[in-house]
Amino acid sequence: MSRTARAASPALWLDLTRRLEAYLTRPADSPFGDVPEAAELGALPVMLDMWALILLRPDGAVFEHNVLNGTVRELGEGGDRWATLRAVARELGLPELAEELLPERPPDAAVCGACAGRGDRELPTVPPLMLPCGECGSLGWVHPSITPRAV
Repeated sequence: MSRTARAASPALWLDLTRRLEAYLTRPADSPFGDVPEAAELGALPVMLDMWALILLRPDGAVFEHNVLNGTVRELGEGGDRWATLRAVARELGLPELAEELLPERPPDAAVCGACAGRGDRELPTVPPLMLPCGECGSLGWVHPSITPRAV
């Protein structure tokens, strides 16, 4: 079983391309402002945390721009990328993003016992905080052919 993620469908690719074009046309209207790396990478700024700006290219490539030191790295296959895709899908209101770009679940995969198949775990804070599941790499399932990296 391949561990590689699937490609975005034409509809999702088109949606992300339109969002990227809108951003590049008027970056000042975005909550992220003008991010030169977005134009360089052809990627849409989608999420900001304390240390990094996450950018998503229409083909599904995910980049992390470290706002402290200015470095940019592409997130390869594994728990970091999968958890980021799940969070971005939630942030953008695009569940199909996670469905299409995460690895396909093998028929004999087991539901992750740590997150009960959700891909993330809820911390009992007010309001509740969702964190990526380190047991399954935010996939929601486990299989011997995939060894998720803890996130």
